[in-house]
Amino acid sequence: MRKVLLLLYTVALAMGCNRGPSSEPQARLSRQQFVTVMIELESAQPAGRAAVLAVLAKHKVTEADLKEFVQKYADAPDYLSLAFDSIQVAVDRAQPGR
Repeated sequence: MRKVLLLLYTVALAMGCNRGPSSEPQARLSRQQFVTVMIELESAQPAGRAAVLAVLAKHKVTEADLKEFVQKYADAPDYLSLAFDSIQVAVDRAQPGR
């Protein structure tokens, strides 16, 4: 999952650098929803695709919604950084041996 987080964050930063200024972005998911789903996906991922799909269904979210969140806020790296930092802190707390 760390690789996924790093990849999403890197893509978001790269996209943000290539965009001009825009109006206030709005995604379907709030930052808190995004963080919550990503934390649960981290726990579900080792159990396989069915567990991942169950988390998405539980939150009524699609993979496209998660990608859209990253794309919408790509030009707001501080905002994305807060989300990814929150995810990382929660994941680290859940897995202290990492």
